[in-house]
Amino acid sequence: MSDVRDYSAIAPRTDPAVLAGRLSDHLQEMNAAIVSEGGTALKHVRDAVMAALGSAEQLEYTLVGDTVSGSAA
Repeated sequence: MSDVRDYSAIAPRTDPAVLAGRLSDHLQEMNAAIVSEGGTALKHVRDAVMAALGSAEQLEYTLVGDTVSGSAA
């Protein structure tokens, strides 16, 4: 999960066309980075990006306290 720091404060002060262009550039760069690491962008909500890296079918997860440990199956 990723989002732009202070987006809620920046958005109202920025020209809508400028904001849309910057947000589009940001999302394109984030998507490219996710794909280059073998991931998939799952969801975009305003400035936030939710992504999955690795295949859920190929990983086993073990919950230890509040930490998740993953290992290849």
